[in-house]
Amino acid sequence: MGIVWKVLAALVGGLMFTILGFMVISMAIGQGANESYGGFIMLGLFVVAVAIVWKANSASKAWRRLLISCGIFSLALPLSAMLLSGSLMAQGPEGDAAYAAGSVIGYGAATIFTGFVSIFLAAIFLITGLLIGRDKPTA
Repeated sequence: MGIVWKVLAALVGGLMFTILGFMVISMAIGQGANESYGGFIMLGLFVVAVAIVWKANSASKAWRRLLISCGIFSLALPLSAMLLSGSLMAQGPEGDAAYAAGSVIGYGAATIFTGFVSIFLAAIFLITGLLIGRDKPTA
């Protein structure tokens, strides 16, 4: 029965790991490379998630590792949003003050919103990950 729970952890937890990791990597890379390498990035992340589950001793340890990894990806989301905002602002027309002001306001608001959402996601993932799969103290 333990293998069934590990397969479930690989599928569901691996999907969470893959989606969050793809968001972080694709926002950091930018628009150009994402179109041609997006499938390979997602496949690679899913293989890494399956390897994490495969190396774990039990399904609860696998969930612990996957949830903590998802928490780390969630904390990296605002940094990726800053990189994406900077690259998109650099692509705008030069010398246009209105475009620059609007870009700073719009992309800054998007980065701040991403930061708030990712802090809450990271808190949920990290707290849940630290509570699942703990070794029981022997008294």
